[in-house]
Amino acid sequence: MPTSHDTQIEFRLAGGDQPLILVPVFVAGRGPYSFILDTGAGPTIVSRELAKSLALPAGEVKTGMGAAGPVELTLSTLPSLRLGDEIIENVPVAITDLTPIGSAIRATVDGDLGHSVLQHYALTLDYAANTLVLAWPEDGSPAVPSDSGIRFRLAHPAKPLIVVPAMVNGQGPFDFAVDTGASTTTISLELAQNFGLVLEEIPDMTGGGGRLRSWKGQLESLSVGGIGREQLAVAVSDFFGPLNQTLGVKLHGMAGYNFLRHYRVTFNYPAQMLSFD
Repeated sequence: MPTSHDTQIEFRLAGGDQPLILVPVFVAGRGPYSFILDTGAGPTIVSRELAKSLALPAGEVKTGMGAAGPVELTLSTLPSLRLGDEIIENVPVAITDLTPIGSAIRATVDGDLGHSVLQHYALTLDYAANTLVLAWPEDGSPAVPSDSGIRFRLAHPAKPLIVVPAMVNGQGPFDFAVDTGASTTTISLELAQNFGLVLEEIPDMTGGGGRLRSWKGQLESLSVGGIGREQLAVAVSDFFGPLNQTLGVKLHGMAGYNFLRHYRVTFNYPAQMLSFD
C-alpha cells in the first residue's frame, strides 16, 4: 500500500506542442525511469525493454483495447514502485510495446502510470509549475472535501476513464473523459459532424494499438463545471465508436493537455471528484 503523507514530484513535458507528462519512477530501487502520467489508462504499463532489463517474470498474455485497436499485454508484477516518497509494493503491471509512443514524442518512455496506481491518491497537477502532488491522508478519508469540485464516474472497470459532463459550443451536456495521457483534446467524428465543424485531415495520431485517421477542427467553446476555453483547437477521430462499444458508454470526447494546461487540476480518486483552480 502507499505511504501516508503527501509528496511533490517535478514532471517534464515531452512532445513539443502536443506533449505528454513524464514523471520519474524508481522500480525495485533502480531508476529513475520515465513513465507517462495517464488518467486514461487502466493498468500500469511497463515497456518491453524495461521488463527485459529488470528480468520481470512473464505471466498470462491478454489482449487489451487501445485507442487504435487491440494491444497485446503480458501480465507481470513489479516488486516495488517509488514515485517521489511514495512506495507501493507488489504492483501488478502489463508489459507491452511503447516504442511508437516514444517515437511520437521523441523521448524514451519506460512505462505508463494508470488507474491501478493512481486510484489510491488525490493527485494535483500544476501545469504552470510542472509539479505533481500526491496526497494520501493518514485516516484514509478523501484528501479533498467531497463537496468540492465536479463529481466524476469511472467509465468501466476494465477501462476506468474519468468521465464528466461537458458543454460543447453552449450545448450539452456531453460525456467527456479527462485524460492526462492525451496530448490534444479530441472529439468524436460524429460530434464534429453534428456541429458542422470545418475539418482538415492531418497525419495519423499515435495511440495504443497503432495509428488513427485524424482531422483537426476548432470548437467555439468547451466547458467542464465552471471553467472553460473558447476557440479551442481539437483533434477529431473515429476511434470513439469501437471504444464506446467496448465500454458500454457514449463518450463524445476527451479533454487533453491543451485544455488542462491552463489550470491546476486535482483528480481525487477516493472521493471521485475533479477540481480546477
